[in-house]
Amino acid sequence: RERSIAVSWEGVKGATSYEISLAARNNPEFRKTVETSEVSYEFTDLEPGRYLFTVKALYAGNPEFDSDEAAKNVGTLGFPDEKLAVPTDLKVDGVTSTGATVTWSAVSGAFGYRVSAAPLAGGEAVETATVTEASYVFTKLRPGTQYWVL
Repeated sequence: RERSIAVSWEGVKGATSYEISLAARNNPEFRKTVETSEVSYEFTDLEPGRYLFTVKALYAGNPEFDSDEAAKNVGTLGFPDEKLAVPTDLKVDGVTSTGATVTWSAVSGAFGYRVSAAPLAGGEAVETATVTEASYVFTKLRPGTQYWVL
């Protein structure tokens, strides 16, 4: 699935075929369109990324009865179909003079998280990490300083 996207849809009674398209989100010039009588298809030899998939039911001999398009965002391996949700339920526990444990709710489809602590008064982050779990233990905080956790 690294360079392909398999799609399927429910058949429409009376449809003789389907017009399906895949358009690259980052390249408006790329659009692959296929007509098929099947209710599934695999687009291959794609550049990794996000795409817009559309499907339309066709009625042979009378295009005025063709359906409207249905659309869905899809992605190759490593690219989510939709934008990821924002982590929620951020909690700070185990506060010491130089550290704290931060936890949050896991986000479906996320491969990892980037977490930072920056002084509330402004300035650069004093600690930034990329983690795969929905928690992190900060260990480089300064005593008496309040922080934003991003």
